[in-house]
Amino acid sequence: MSTLRVSATAGDAGPVIVLAGEADVTNAEQLRDVIDAQLASGAVYLTIDAAGLTFADSGAIRILAGTGKTLKELGGGLVLLRPRKTLLRTLTLLGVDQLITIQAATDMSHKLNGNGTVPELVQVRIPRPPNRRSHVSGRPHASARAN
Repeated sequence: MSTLRVSATAGDAGPVIVLAGEADVTNAEQLRDVIDAQLASGAVYLTIDAAGLTFADSGAIRILAGTGKTLKELGGGLVLLRPRKTLLRTLTLLGVDQLITIQAATDMSHKLNGNGTVPELVQVRIPRPPNRRSHVSGRPHASARAN
Protein backbone atom coordinates (compact mmCIF):
# COMPACT_ATOMS: atom_id res chain seq x y z
CA MET A 1 0.00 0.00 0.00
CA SER A 2 1.34 3.40 -0.97
CA THR A 3 1.36 6.42 1.29
CA LEU A 4 -0.06 9.84 0.48
CA ARG A 5 0.32 12.71 2.90
CA VAL A 6 -2.14 15.56 2.40
CA SER A 7 -2.41 18.82 4.29
CA ALA A 8 -4.44 21.95 3.65
CA THR A 9 -3.65 25.50 4.72
CA ALA A 10 -4.94 28.97 3.92
CA GLY A 11 -3.12 30.75 1.13
CA ASP A 12 -3.24 34.28 -0.30
CA ALA A 13 -5.53 33.29 -3.20
CA GLY A 14 -7.42 30.51 -1.43
CA PRO A 15 -6.67 27.12 0.08
CA VAL A 16 -3.33 25.41 -0.56
CA ILE A 17 -3.22 21.62 -0.51
CA VAL A 18 0.23 20.09 -0.10
CA LEU A 19 0.75 16.56 -1.42
CA ALA A 20 3.63 14.22 -0.62
CA GLY A 21 4.14 10.56 -1.46
CA GLU A 22 2.20 8.52 -4.01
CA ALA A 23 -1.37 9.20 -5.15
CA ASP A 24 -2.98 6.06 -6.51
CA VAL A 25 -6.05 3.84 -6.33
CA THR A 26 -5.34 2.91 -2.71
CA ASN A 27 -5.61 6.51 -1.48
CA ALA A 28 -7.53 8.41 -4.17
CA GLU A 29 -10.47 8.78 -1.79
CA GLN A 30 -8.23 10.65 0.67
CA LEU A 31 -7.26 13.13 -2.05
CA ARG A 32 -10.88 13.48 -3.20
CA ASP A 33 -12.10 14.08 0.39
CA VAL A 34 -9.61 16.92 1.02
CA ILE A 35 -10.46 18.61 -2.28
CA ASP A 36 -14.21 18.16 -1.72
CA ALA A 37 -13.92 19.73 1.74
CA GLN A 38 -12.31 22.82 0.20
CA LEU A 39 -15.00 23.05 -2.48
CA ALA A 40 -17.73 22.60 0.12
CA SER A 41 -16.28 25.53 2.08
CA GLY A 42 -16.87 27.74 -0.96
CA ALA A 43 -13.38 27.80 -2.47
CA VAL A 44 -13.31 28.63 -6.18
CA TYR A 45 -9.53 29.04 -6.38
CA LEU A 46 -7.39 26.14 -5.20
CA THR A 47 -3.64 25.61 -5.24
CA ILE A 48 -2.07 22.17 -4.99
CA ASP A 49 1.64 21.99 -4.20
CA ALA A 50 2.83 18.76 -5.81
CA ALA A 51 6.58 19.14 -5.18
CA GLY A 52 6.52 16.15 -2.82
CA LEU A 53 4.28 14.00 -5.01
CA THR A 54 6.43 11.17 -6.35
CA PHE A 55 3.72 9.33 -8.30
CA ALA A 56 0.18 9.93 -9.54
CA ASP A 57 -1.87 7.25 -11.30
CA SER A 58 -4.70 7.83 -13.75
CA GLY A 59 -7.26 8.07 -10.93
CA ALA A 60 -5.35 10.87 -9.20
CA ILE A 61 -4.90 12.68 -12.51
CA ARG A 62 -8.64 12.30 -13.19
CA ILE A 63 -9.36 13.92 -9.79
CA LEU A 64 -7.08 16.87 -10.64
CA ALA A 65 -8.64 17.29 -14.09
CA GLY A 66 -12.18 17.05 -12.72
CA THR A 67 -11.41 19.57 -10.00
CA GLY A 68 -9.93 21.96 -12.54
CA LYS A 69 -13.02 21.65 -14.73
CA THR A 70 -15.38 22.20 -11.78
CA LEU A 71 -13.48 25.27 -10.59
CA LYS A 72 -13.44 26.76 -14.09
CA GLU A 73 -17.20 26.30 -14.31
CA LEU A 74 -17.50 28.18 -11.00
CA GLY A 75 -15.40 31.06 -12.36
CA GLY A 76 -12.24 30.05 -10.49
CA GLY A 77 -9.34 27.75 -11.18
CA LEU A 78 -6.85 25.17 -10.01
CA VAL A 79 -3.11 25.84 -9.90
CA LEU A 80 -0.72 22.90 -9.62
CA LEU A 81 2.64 24.02 -8.23
CA ARG A 82 6.00 22.37 -8.79
CA PRO A 83 5.01 18.97 -10.22
CA ARG A 84 7.91 16.65 -10.92
CA LYS A 85 9.07 16.36 -14.50
CA THR A 86 7.35 13.02 -15.20
CA LEU A 87 4.01 14.22 -13.82
CA LEU A 88 4.31 17.49 -15.75
CA ARG A 89 4.90 15.59 -18.99
CA THR A 90 1.99 13.20 -18.34
CA LEU A 91 -0.43 16.03 -17.54
CA THR A 92 0.57 17.84 -20.71
CA LEU A 93 0.27 14.78 -22.94
CA LEU A 94 -3.19 14.07 -21.53
CA GLY A 95 -4.31 17.67 -22.07
CA VAL A 96 -4.89 18.35 -18.38
CA ASP A 97 -2.87 21.55 -18.82
CA GLN A 98 -5.93 22.88 -20.69
CA LEU A 99 -8.05 22.53 -17.51
CA ILE A 100 -5.57 23.62 -14.85
CA THR A 101 -2.69 26.06 -14.55
CA ILE A 102 0.64 24.35 -14.04
CA GLN A 103 3.51 26.27 -12.49
CA ALA A 104 6.80 24.42 -12.38
CA ALA A 105 9.94 25.38 -10.48
CA THR A 106 12.78 26.50 -12.73
CA ASP A 107 14.90 24.10 -10.65
CA MET A 108 13.11 20.79 -11.35
CA SER A 109 15.08 19.03 -8.62
CA HIS A 110 12.72 20.79 -6.14
CA LYS A 111 15.61 21.79 -3.92
CA LEU A 112 16.21 25.14 -2.33
CA ASN A 113 18.52 27.52 -4.16
CA GLY A 114 22.02 27.94 -2.80
CA ASN A 115 20.91 30.99 -0.79
CA GLY A 116 18.15 29.02 0.99
CA THR A 117 15.23 30.44 -0.97
CA VAL A 118 12.58 28.61 -2.94
CA PRO A 119 13.26 28.58 -6.72
CA GLU A 120 11.36 31.09 -8.84
CA LEU A 121 8.14 29.69 -10.28
CA VAL A 122 7.44 29.96 -13.98
CA GLN A 123 4.53 28.82 -16.08
CA VAL A 124 5.53 25.93 -18.31
CA ARG A 125 3.78 25.03 -21.54
CA ILE A 126 5.12 21.93 -23.31
CA PRO A 127 4.16 21.97 -27.00
CA ARG A 128 1.96 19.16 -28.23
CA PRO A 129 3.38 17.02 -31.02
CA PRO A 130 1.89 17.88 -34.42
CA ASN A 131 -0.61 15.51 -36.02
CA ARG A 132 1.20 12.83 -37.93
CA ARG A 133 0.85 13.33 -41.67
CA SER A 134 2.03 11.21 -44.53
CA HIS A 135 5.07 12.70 -46.21
CA VAL A 136 3.62 11.63 -49.56
CA SER A 137 -0.02 12.77 -49.58
CA GLY A 138 -0.10 15.28 -46.73
CA ARG A 139 -3.16 13.50 -45.34
CA PRO A 140 -3.22 12.07 -41.82
CA HIS A 141 -1.15 8.93 -41.46
CA ALA A 142 -3.19 5.71 -41.10
CA SER A 143 -2.17 5.40 -37.42
CA ALA A 144 -3.43 8.94 -36.70
CA ARG A 145 -6.88 8.51 -38.29
CA ALA A 146 -9.98 7.99 -36.19
CA ASN A 147 -11.45 4.49 -36.17
